Order: sequence, then C-alpha cells, then structure tokens
Amino acid sequence: DPGPQEVEATLGYAEERAVVLSAFAFPLGPVAMEASSGGGQSELPGLPLPAPVEVLVTDSLGNGVPDVPVFFSVDGDATLESGEVVTDLDGVARVGVTLGTALGPYTVVAEVPDSLTANNTPLAGSPVEFTVAAVAFSAAPVAGLLVGDTVTLDGTGFHPVPDSNVVTLD
Repeated sequence: DPGPQEVEATLGYAEERAVVLSAFAFPLGPVAMEASSGGGQSELPGLPLPAPVEVLVTDSLGNGVPDVPVFFSVDGDATLESGEVVTDLDGVARVGVTLGTALGPYTVVAEVPDSLTANNTPLAGSPVEFTVAAVAFSAAPVAGLLVGDTVTLDGTGFHPVPDSNVVTLD
C-alpha cells in the first residue's frame, strides 16, 4: 500500500539494539478513473447541487493516485467551481456544480487528457459522465395533512429515477 512504511529489526533479544527503517511508498502511475459520487443529484434551477461530483483516479493495484489533474466541464448554463481539479491524497478529484436556469438534465464530464498519462494512453473509464438535473414543481395546498401522510405532487422537471425525487415540506 502507498504511504509510510516501517520495519523494526532487533538483534536477538536485545531490544536496545533495535533499528527502525522508514520509507514512503508511492502509488504507481494512473491507469483508470471512475465515478466516485455525485451523479443523479437534483436541485432547483440556479442553485448549487447539495454535494460535489467526484471521480477516483487509481493505479494498476487499485490505489488512489494523488496530484493528477482532472478537467471538468458541464453543458448548458450550469457552472463549476473550477475547470481543473488535482486529485487529493486518496486519488479523489471533486468539484461543486451550480445548475443553470433551464429545467432538465445537465451533463458533467471529468477527464484526464491522454497527454498527462504514460505513453499518452487514455485512462480506462475516462471520460466519466455524470447526469444531474434542475427540477421544479408546484402543488396546490392540501388541507388537513398530518405528519406521515402521503401526498402526490405533479409537475415538470422531476428526476427520471423516482427515488431521486425527495421533497421535504415544512
């Protein structure tokens, strides 16, 4: 595993003669990229998504690779915190997304250019695409609701996956 490594050696039973050898193991070069989290989110138009979108860049042993530049882009009038993000010590690159004013899906793309990899070969899984959505709805007030009651909301712009349409009423 990458990170600090230590080995302690002693001569016989004489602990006072112990020697500790320290080293730091670095991950191998990046070979793959995959979605880590953040896809499938939805929010009102013009607002930031609740969580960033994240990708994981790994070496051939599955270890996260730090310091790899990942380039993010988004379609429509949505915006990103940054177009280029460097992976952290765990190999994760994350970026915040603010949705545009139009209802419906937006596509966020993360990629590592071939020129940044060994032998100018693409990373397996690159580019990674995330679908997020700007949604809105309206509902007529319903009299006599109690905690735990179920209400059906009609509208436009709902996420196509029903479990992604979570609504909290105050």
